[in-house]
Amino acid sequence: MDDDVFYRPLGTDRYQPTLCAQGPWDPAHQYGGAVAALLAHAAEKSPPPGFLPIRATCDFLGPVPMDTVTVTTRVVRQGRSLWLVEAELGADGATRARFAGWWSRSTPPPPPGASDETEVPPLPPAVPHPRPPFGYLRASERRFVRGEFLEPGPAFAWIRTHVPLTPESDHSALTGVLMNADMGSGISAVVDWNRFAFANVDLTVHLHRQAAGSWTGLDAVSEIGDQGTGVTRTVLWDEKGRIGTASQALFVRAR
Repeated sequence: MDDDVFYRPLGTDRYQPTLCAQGPWDPAHQYGGAVAALLAHAAEKSPPPGFLPIRATCDFLGPVPMDTVTVTTRVVRQGRSLWLVEAELGADGATRARFAGWWSRSTPPPPPGASDETEVPPLPPAVPHPRPPFGYLRASERRFVRGEFLEPGPAFAWIRTHVPLTPESDHSALTGVLMNADMGSGISAVVDWNRFAFANVDLTVHLHRQAAGSWTGLDAVSEIGDQGTGVTRTVLWDEKGRIGTASQALFVRAR
């Protein structure tokens, strides 16, 4: 089958996407969350043990074709307390995405943090759905606490991914969050999917705690102005509580 992983390695720094990596707007292009996760997977090999991701940004420079991609990384800062690693994804001779991630040294015992007594939204029971129309939706499961995919407005959904990123690597805490967080703009859409495209040009995740477990909670709100621009803001959760935030800048156009 061609949907049991997101990417198949083809040798050093080269990957072939499978149907799992297919995006929502065009079956010939990859899903942004998969691209961000692949770049994070390459970048997170650089920091030594004991460093934790605190910020990850992926800029999408253009549609990524469903074809072989190359991934390169470089360490920008290599310090005792902080590392900054960048990664680029190329396809068809052009750079299609750029990633930058900050890692901070873990400091046990951790300094005391503000208490978070907010109740964790419960995980709803599974509801059967028709086979989804594009790759990432087929490779993941969504359970809505509030809202629904085609229901306009804010939404809270628990999302998990069923298949590993590559045959040799399952999702890390960071790649799993990035893979799912890119759906924030989709679950909280405020315009008609059939009449408008509202693609995000970036995905930025800030983490104050590392994710635990396979489920990512997305509490997402999208706002769109009157000049074709918008933004999605998402509070990220795991089953223990809040873990951080995500943001996406949107451009909006009629289909």
